[in-house]
Amino acid sequence: MNTFITAGNTVQGVGRNKKEEDKKRLQIIIDYVDKVFETQKDPYHGTPLFADAINVRTGELFSWRNEDDTAFVVSNLSTQQNFMRLLVGLSAVTGSSKYKEAAVTATKYMLDHYMDQDHLLYWGGHTYVNLETKEVVGPDNKAMVHELKNCFPYYDLMFEVDKEKTNQFIEAFWNAHIYNWEDLEVGRHGEHLAKPKDYPFNHAFVEKEPHRMSIGLSFLNAGNDLMYAATKYYQHNEDEKAYKWSEYLEKQYVGARDPITKLGAYQFTQKVQDIDPIANQIPDSDTNSQYGDRAKRQFGHRYPNALETRMLLGGRPLTIYAINTLMQLELYLEIGERAKNYKKWAIEAVLAFIHYLYNPKDYTVKPMITDGTDLTGYTLEKDGYYGKKGTVLRPVKITSHYLLAFAKAYFVIKEDPEIQDEDRKAIWETIRSMAKGLDLGDIGEEIRKNQSSAVNLETTNSDGRALFAVLELYKITRREDLLDLARVIGNNIVETCYHYGYFTLGKDYVYSEVDMVEPLALLALEAAIQGKVEA
Repeated sequence: MNTFITAGNTVQGVGRNKKEEDKKRLQIIIDYVDKVFETQKDPYHGTPLFADAINVRTGELFSWRNEDDTAFVVSNLSTQQNFMRLLVGLSAVTGSSKYKEAAVTATKYMLDHYMDQDHLLYWGGHTYVNLETKEVVGPDNKAMVHELKNCFPYYDLMFEVDKEKTNQFIEAFWNAHIYNWEDLEVGRHGEHLAKPKDYPFNHAFVEKEPHRMSIGLSFLNAGNDLMYAATKYYQHNEDEKAYKWSEYLEKQYVGARDPITKLGAYQFTQKVQDIDPIANQIPDSDTNSQYGDRAKRQFGHRYPNALETRMLLGGRPLTIYAINTLMQLELYLEIGERAKNYKKWAIEAVLAFIHYLYNPKDYTVKPMITDGTDLTGYTLEKDGYYGKKGTVLRPVKITSHYLLAFAKAYFVIKEDPEIQDEDRKAIWETIRSMAKGLDLGDIGEEIRKNQSSAVNLETTNSDGRALFAVLELYKITRREDLLDLARVIGNNIVETCYHYGYFTLGKDYVYSEVDMVEPLALLALEAAIQGKVEA
C-alpha cells in the first residue's frame, strides 16, 4: 500500500483530506529547496553557485576524484537546469521572490565568470567548476572540451539575466560544434578557442546526402541541444536565420530516416575510417570511432545495410522517440505555426514507432534496423560497440519518457484537422497501452471525460516523468481521476525519494543530485491543483 509520509504522519493513497496532503507536498518542496540553500550553496567563497550533489547521510558535498587522487567539489550549471526551473517555478507558486533570485544570481555569476574568450561556457560533459578553488576542472580521462547532450538549458532565464551574453554563448556553441559548414560536419565536442568567430547563421545551406562520410559523430543527443539553442535564439531575437538553421539541422536527421518505414535517425553521417582495423589487427573489442562505422564493423557481415545511422539499439530509440520528439513538440507549442515542420516530423516519428518498434503485448521497444529488420533474439557474433560477442539482443521495456512524449503528441494533435482519425486513435491507444505497462491502470478510451475510472490508484510508480505524463493527460481530458492518479504518484515520490530532507533515487541511495526531476514534477502537480495548467 502506498503511503504519504511527512513529519511522522502516514496517509494511505490519496486520503480524504486532499487539501491537507497537497499542502504537505508543497511544504516538502519548500523545505528541500531551503535545505539545498543551506547546505549546497558555495560554502567556501560565498558565490551563488551550487554543488551538484550531497551525501544525504553525512552532509559532505560530492567530489569527483581523478586517477591521481585529486578531488573536486563539482558545480556544473548544465546539470542544474531542472533546479533552476524549480526555483523560478517555486517563486511563481509561492509568491516568494527569493527562489527565483537564487536562480538569477547563479546564472549571472556563471555568465560573468565562466565564459571563455570565445564565449563558450565551462559546463557540460567535460568541464565544470571546482567550488573549493573556483577553478575550471574536468575528469582526467577526457579532454576539456565543450559538450552538451540532451541538456536543454533554461535559455528563457539566461536571456532574462543577460541577453547579450546568452546570444554570444549560442553563437559560440554553434561555431564550436559545426566543424565544417560546407559539409555540415557536426560533432559533440567543441574546442574552447581564444577568439570568437563570426555570427554563425549567415552560412549558406548545402544539400548533402544522408549516411555520408564525416569526420564528426552527428549524434542526435548533441544535435538536439544545437537545434534547441538556435530556436531559442530565434524566439528571443526574432532572428529568422537562426530558426532556419535549427530546422535545417533537424532536416538532416529526418532525411536519414528510412524512406519506407520512416524510422530513425540517431545520426545522419557515418564516421570516416582513419585507421583500417583489419590491416592493423585491431581487436573487435576496441570500438574507437577512428576505425570507421561501428555498426558496419559488428553487423556488416550479417546485415549489409547496417550503419550507425540505421541502428535502433540501446538508448537510441529513447533519444529519437522520446527526447527529440518532446523537444520538437515543445518548440511547436512555444513558437506556433512557424515550427509546423517540427510538429510534422514529430508525429511522423511517433507513428513509425507505433507501427514498427513498439510491442503493446509486453510494453517493449524492439531492437531494430531502420529498414524494419527486427533484431530480437539475434546473438552478437563479434565483440563491438553494441555489446560483447554472445550477447542476445532483447526488447527493452518502455519508460515514462515515452509516455510523456506521446501524451504531448496527443495534446498537440487532438483537434488538428490535418491528422487522420485513425492516426489520432493509434496514438491514444498507444498511450493507453504504455500507461498499463507503467502500472498506471487503464486511462480509458479517447477523451471520454465522464467515463468510469479504471486508473490504478494503488500504483507504486514514483517516476517524476510519469507524473508529468499524467498531468499532460489531465490537461487533455480535465478528468479528476487522472489528477488523483497524479496525486498518488506524487505521494509515491515523497515516500520513495524523499530522505533526510533531500530527494534521492531511493532510500538506499547515498547522494542527492540537485538536478533530479522529481521535485520539479511535484511542483507541476501543485500548479495543476491550483489551476495553473495551460489550456
